[in-house]
Amino acid sequence: MMRDINDDIQENQQRCGLLPHKVSVFSAFDFTTGRLESLTVGAGFRSRSRNIIGRYANGSEVEDRAHTGVDAMLRYSDMSSPGRFRGTLSYQFNVSNVLDQDGIIPQRFSSTPDFQVPGGRGVAYSRVDFVEPRAIRFTTTLAY
Repeated sequence: MMRDINDDIQENQQRCGLLPHKVSVFSAFDFTTGRLESLTVGAGFRSRSRNIIGRYANGSEVEDRAHTGVDAMLRYSDMSSPGRFRGTLSYQFNVSNVLDQDGIIPQRFSSTPDFQVPGGRGVAYSRVDFVEPRAIRFTTTLAY
């Protein structure tokens, strides 16, 4: 009975696609006085542990590599009154994947061992995601 429970626990803990750890941190600083008044600067960091993508024939887990990312933002807000509207006009500049990391993120090994990578390099991936390239976005907002 105890052996069956332990086998069930081990089986459930070794699921493909399991992402054991993930952390995201973002912080921003608002300048409220001086020459940089109304300016906001922010940066963020994302980290993701190795994803479990399959098992070897001996039962041990196959993991991809850990992935990290850095994002940044810059915003300027100004009290304005264009025409009859009064409110806050904001200009924001966002950059995701600042370091422009690229590559693939393996999600699953092929369930068919017949699907081999050419050159005898082992079983191929059946699903991969691509790391999104650096993206730059500029937005304006009028809040009234």
